Amino acid sequence: LGEIEACIRGVSGITDAAVVADTGASDQRLVAYYVGEVERDTLRSHLVAELPSHMVPHAWMQLDVLPLTSNGKLDRRALPNVSADGVVRHEYQAPKGDAEQLLATLWSELLGVSQVGRLDNFFELGGHSLLAVQLSARVRTHSDYELSLATLFAYPQLGELATHLVKSNASHIEAITARQDKTQAPLSLAQQRLWFLAQSNPNLGDAYVIQSGVRLTGAVNCEALKQALNHLYQRHSALRSRFSDQQGKPYQWVDDNAQSFPLQIVDNAAHFTPSFDLQHGPLVAAQLWRQSQTRYELRIAIHHIVCDGWSMSNFISELAKVYRGYATGETREQVDAQLETLSIDYGDFAAWQQQNANDDKLEQQKQYWVERLAPFPHVLELSTDFARPTKQSFVGSEVAVRVDGELTQQLNQLAQRHGCTLYMVLLASWSLLMSRLANQGQVIIGSPNAGRLHVETENLLGMFVNTQPMAVNIEPNASLEMLLAEVKQRALEAQQNQDLPFERIVEAVQPQRNTAFSPLYQVMLALQNLPAANVELDDVSLEMLSEPVESAQCDLSLLLSEQQGELHGQLVFASALFSPQTVQAFVDYWQQLLRGFVAEAPLPVNQMALLDSAQTKQLLEELNSAATELNNSQLVHQQIAANAAAYPDAIALQTADQSLSYAELNAKANQLSRWLTQQGVSSQSCVAVCFERGVNWVIAMLATLKAGACYLPLDPHYPDQRLKYMLKDSAPSMLLTDGYREFGCLLGELDTELAEVNITSQKDWQSCRQEERDDLEVKANQLAYLIYTSGSTGEPKGVMVEHGNLQCLIDWHVRRFELGQATVTSSLAGMGFDAAVWEVWPALCAGARLVMPDLATSRDPDALLNWWAAQPLEVSFLSTPVAELAFARSVQPAALRYLLVGGDRLNRLPNSNATYTLVNNYGPTETTVVATSGAVLASDEALHIGKPLDHTRIYIVDEFGELAPRGVAGELYIGGPQVARGYLNQPALTEQRFTADRFDSRQGRRMYRTGDLARWRSDGTIEYLGRNDDQVKIRGFRIELGEIAAKLQLNGDIEEALVVVSDDGAQHLVAYVTARDGANIVPNALQQSLSALLPDYMVPRAYVQLDNLPLTANGKVDKRALPAPSESAFVHREYIAPQGPVENWLAEAWSELLSVTNVGRQDNFFELGGHSLLAVQLVSRLKQQGLTVTIGDLFEHSTLQALAARIAYLKLLNLKQKNTTSVANNMSKVNANGLKENSNG
Repeated sequence: LGEIEACIRGVSGITDAAVVADTGASDQRLVAYYVGEVERDTLRSHLVAELPSHMVPHAWMQLDVLPLTSNGKLDRRALPNVSADGVVRHEYQAPKGDAEQLLATLWSELLGVSQVGRLDNFFELGGHSLLAVQLSARVRTHSDYELSLATLFAYPQLGELATHLVKSNASHIEAITARQDKTQAPLSLAQQRLWFLAQSNPNLGDAYVIQSGVRLTGAVNCEALKQALNHLYQRHSALRSRFSDQQGKPYQWVDDNAQSFPLQIVDNAAHFTPSFDLQHGPLVAAQLWRQSQTRYELRIAIHHIVCDGWSMSNFISELAKVYRGYATGETREQVDAQLETLSIDYGDFAAWQQQNANDDKLEQQKQYWVERLAPFPHVLELSTDFARPTKQSFVGSEVAVRVDGELTQQLNQLAQRHGCTLYMVLLASWSLLMSRLANQGQVIIGSPNAGRLHVETENLLGMFVNTQPMAVNIEPNASLEMLLAEVKQRALEAQQNQDLPFERIVEAVQPQRNTAFSPLYQVMLALQNLPAANVELDDVSLEMLSEPVESAQCDLSLLLSEQQGELHGQLVFASALFSPQTVQAFVDYWQQLLRGFVAEAPLPVNQMALLDSAQTKQLLEELNSAATELNNSQLVHQQIAANAAAYPDAIALQTADQSLSYAELNAKANQLSRWLTQQGVSSQSCVAVCFERGVNWVIAMLATLKAGACYLPLDPHYPDQRLKYMLKDSAPSMLLTDGYREFGCLLGELDTELAEVNITSQKDWQSCRQEERDDLEVKANQLAYLIYTSGSTGEPKGVMVEHGNLQCLIDWHVRRFELGQATVTSSLAGMGFDAAVWEVWPALCAGARLVMPDLATSRDPDALLNWWAAQPLEVSFLSTPVAELAFARSVQPAALRYLLVGGDRLNRLPNSNATYTLVNNYGPTETTVVATSGAVLASDEALHIGKPLDHTRIYIVDEFGELAPRGVAGELYIGGPQVARGYLNQPALTEQRFTADRFDSRQGRRMYRTGDLARWRSDGTIEYLGRNDDQVKIRGFRIELGEIAAKLQLNGDIEEALVVVSDDGAQHLVAYVTARDGANIVPNALQQSLSALLPDYMVPRAYVQLDNLPLTANGKVDKRALPAPSESAFVHREYIAPQGPVENWLAEAWSELLSVTNVGRQDNFFELGGHSLLAVQLVSRLKQQGLTVTIGDLFEHSTLQALAARIAYLKLLNLKQKNTTSVANNMSKVNANGLKENSNG
């Protein structure tokens, strides 16, 4: 403000000036007071030229002299109200008629403008949505008109609004009247929700406590402060309320014996964290910290069930007034006279609301919310840093938010251009961000409104705020104009349907209830244009303190207020879900979106940038390793030849009955290579190799590379049709075999003649020279191998991999895992699987020993693991399913340093006694086997796939082709020199999946689109989220199947788990499991345990127990080989009669409460129509029977059978805790007529 004042004083003719943020009209705006003979318009024009628009005062007043206090300071309280002439507005025309006169009077009161004309515009005079709500309440009180926010938007000019109201002739709403018995009242509907939350969540903590703090400097009168607090404690009965239930219905009671506000005066700093007991109270607390004789801090805490933000602002304003009165010696009556008269108390409002809870208007509003919310997903599926707890944790923290004055002004101008409010612009931007972060086109944002629809409630303290679920639909190609129009429409509709409390909306919509998250919305936005607290005192300066946030009511809450032309606030977050770094990134993305909004670029909102240049640089450069020079530029066969020369007698290959030295391997490969060349094999050739695992398999591949050709690995166990397709598609020059697989008939079905050569029986090649060849040059851009991978069309795709691609893999692997001549590694992967490439070539290029099991061993999982554990292996690869089997059996080679896994999503870790480092790897065949790699530790929050390899660039891209921010799921793209050439004979598919790398400025760079979903984690590792086609939608909810499998494996009886989608007319989930130690899996029991961990839509309908999950030859789970679930695999929900006295008693109670017949033991309380109030009543009935069951128990055990079992467990626990002698005297037993009957023991 000082800068503005200085600018005004700089105008010739001005002798003094003061600028204040006027809060008298419940809306902060700048008002300038000046001394001097200068025209207002001249002053304003000067400031417009010198200052940003948000710093130009809204109103002006000329004074003869500025009022000063006795200390010579500006006396702000003595400044006069701004005059009508001071406000910049339309030419004045006097109101005409009763309706215009009424509106002019009310506008004047609310907006602080003394003279309002018929041409004036409500919003141009400083009105906003909260003031509009207050205006609506006052119009309702003083007339028979009903004014909605939509009407005010449609007719913001006073004269037009009055004309519309007269024509509409809306009916008058029933006034709130004072009740006779002031000691007891029902709970308001908003209070019912908080009461229910408190009963069902023991860990609620201070999530629903409102705190405020004031620093007082000066001659503080502590006794007057005590009197002031006590005065307000008596004035507002809500502060003295207690809560308890009678016969299953909660009530609030006013404690008339409570006279003193609970105040603690301390001389030492103490953490102010009061805990409140709703039943016994008090529900308020204050602490006065005396730092010195002239410096104090006052902190006030009030439970949300008796207070909201508006109430706290009122409380602080009234406290200042009352304190001033007592400090100057006024009597109680004199102090009371300064406060607004309260015609009702909060209990009157609660009673009125309950009496009108079922009127026709509310029924219509209920129908609106049901229809509006029905098509929307009720869970916002944000990616979180930490796994969501099964019970919602209310521990929270905050990240500060500030939007500077220039951007705030631009946002206000944007709102004006589009005929909406700042709140609507903020809701649009926040909804868009949540949509982008969650990859959901439909989002629900919780947004509180004041809930004070009657003027009588404006000065009351109490819980009036009502949170509305704002459902926003963001079309894929929506423009900013379309989005703002959508949000404006939804905001106006919500205002027209704001009478229905949130809890009633939940009961009507009946979303899937889960203790892990709040119903309908998990993210909030609040623009808190609350009545400003007036805390001006004569001899004490006051400074409002911001209280640290330690709790969170939902996942994310963006809380904002407009202060002196800027937006300030905080993003409150659940600490159990997000790290501060992630939440700070969310704030940065949101601010970037705001900048995109005000720029109004002509592009869809889903393509607006979320990242600034620094964040983009981090994703492209910091998270991707800089290019690393190859340690060895020699190609595969050249490196192996060099090893043969350096240590010829070292063992290269070892099987159960044969070993081969490097010299022998190289010599035999040279012989076969020369023979291949003699047979016409050249650099343009492809040679198919089909062998059982062994030395001849490696000789054939190495010889092919030495001949300058590329090899095609074929697994002899592949079915005929697959082999036939590969041979037909690749058209190899020759087929090398060991005779294990019979090819005669199959070759006859090919279109062209293909020669099969069995190198074990056809020995002509062994007469060729063994010396190293120097007659041909093989280049890095020539093909090294052609390998087939599964295709989406049902036919495999041939991937062409060059020598240069392969060199990147070898170079990284040898360095990363420290391979050398003494290293022992294994070859276990299927011969047609690209992991075999990874096992064989880096080991042989490093001079290591490669050991291989025989055929019988490799085909038997138990025998394979026994063989593997007995080998002196230091580095070994196992496919993920086999590795997890090894983890379950706690087996490992004694010398193992690194266990490499990959090929499937990793769901479990080895036992703590494992002595090796587990390295999880990821990479498609199209990027030469491995693209990311990283050690996985037990302390990791998620089982990641590591970081990019040295030569690799990873991009995670959203559905609109933009880089996904850190922590946000997107499709994984891979760039770098290891990206393969493409698909054989499929140019269109190659063009589709292998594209120019638009994120790399270097010419000719390409990237591969994987079709996998992933996200960057805060530590720079990547979390794999599954295939795009593994992301399925069930009942409108997006589900990741791997998450369900991981939860299944938490069950001690389950060793392996896989979840798939079955569609036999209606989509449903099917779980396939293998049992540990011969356990028998019961579908109903398994579903019940899973229901405690996952929402209903993620719980499979059928459970199939298998001896082993079927695997492909490549070691991956073969989903096509899974059997269809039998009838017995399904969990049926047909009626099953209650069993035993407890279940029968519960069934009868449910039947009465829920108005349903034939309650079965598998029925779910909430699915039958149960809601919070009915849950309280059920718990109350159980307590009357001597059973202490909580609402939390009902949430976690919501089927009749589960709740009965919980009751039995609690009874047994209670009996065990009693003295055995008293147990014999007091034991009770259950019978069909009730829950208690005396027993003799």
